[in-house]
Amino acid sequence: MPSLREIQTEINNYFRHKPVDKSILDDEAILDLTVYHSLVLNSIEEFTENAYPWVYSVLEKQWPKIIEDYVALYPSKSALFYKSVEAFPEFLASEFWKTQYPEYPNYLSELASYEWLELSLYNHHDEFFDLGSSYKINSAHRMLASRFPLSALIEIFRSDDEDAIQDLRSSNVEEDAELFLFVRHNGQVRSLVITQGVADFVSELYSERDWERVCANWQTRLRDEELEALLEYLTEIGLLVSSGLTCDEDLKSQKIKKV
Repeated sequence: MPSLREIQTEINNYFRHKPVDKSILDDEAILDLTVYHSLVLNSIEEFTENAYPWVYSVLEKQWPKIIEDYVALYPSKSALFYKSVEAFPEFLASEFWKTQYPEYPNYLSELASYEWLELSLYNHHDEFFDLGSSYKINSAHRMLASRFPLSALIEIFRSDDEDAIQDLRSSNVEEDAELFLFVRHNGQVRSLVITQGVADFVSELYSERDWERVCANWQTRLRDEELEALLEYLTEIGLLVSSGLTCDEDLKSQKIKKV
């Protein structure tokens, strides 16, 4: 009698379109797996469509085959459908994708990454980490560096301009880098185009979690009013929560020497 591990191995082989040992899985078992596999694929198809609506609108004609290939190459390690679709952007950037589906535009992987980050943050609990000052930083944020002008593409997808949308479904896009910051605050997710300087400041704050050290470091790069404006902006979008002190007042309260 085959062991549980052997049976699991053959089931994995079946889902990955690899040869199956008939001495472990007979025809009746394979028939049952075929029905089960079809149900799983239908569920993943629907969930992936809902998670990546703009990407789906481009790939709709071949969607079932694409999802079947995705599931075979990126089998989920979780029983949760939410987790089963998170590798879809990686699949769209794979060599397999480029070889098997060369007719599709070049921006799809990064568009999928944008859609996934926006969706995944909705499932993130609001949590603020103390920076050792009057400010706390929101952990519900992510950044995405894109090679393509995603903000312009998304504006077209959201529009009613069917001709422009049709062009996006069939054409590559010239590279024009953008940097995005996603922030979940008060139950809403916002995406903003930011500069590299803002990204560096946010990354340093989040990794160091030491207001005094980071603020002193950035005082050597920015004038006081520039740093004040940056902190006001990050507070406005919900990345930072302030006790009400201005940056200047907070700097003084922390006894940081002004440059």
